[in-house]
Amino acid sequence: MDRNLSILVELEIENEYRHTLDQFQKWLDSAVEVQSCWYVTGDADYVLLVVVRDLAEYNAFIDRLMREQQSVVRKYKSMVSLKTIKHSLRLPVYE
Repeated sequence: MDRNLSILVELEIENEYRHTLDQFQKWLDSAVEVQSCWYVTGDADYVLLVVVRDLAEYNAFIDRLMREQQSVVRKYKSMVSLKTIKHSLRLPVYE
């Protein structure tokens, strides 16, 4: 549980064919480093929350992603978290 490095990763994909997206999403779901994944609008197609021990482990993840999904992923952009300001899954309950 010593994975303290959080990295947000924006992914652009080559195409949005349904069968390609389904297979890619299964790959993301099986990647233990990916803690959350969103299919989004805007410049990126996916945003991932990747949690790793260090940059070496992150680089290994990116190498695996780009090797195994080279026909799907066009490019990626990494944003390393320097400090967590707020982290919560709590939702307000309205009556």
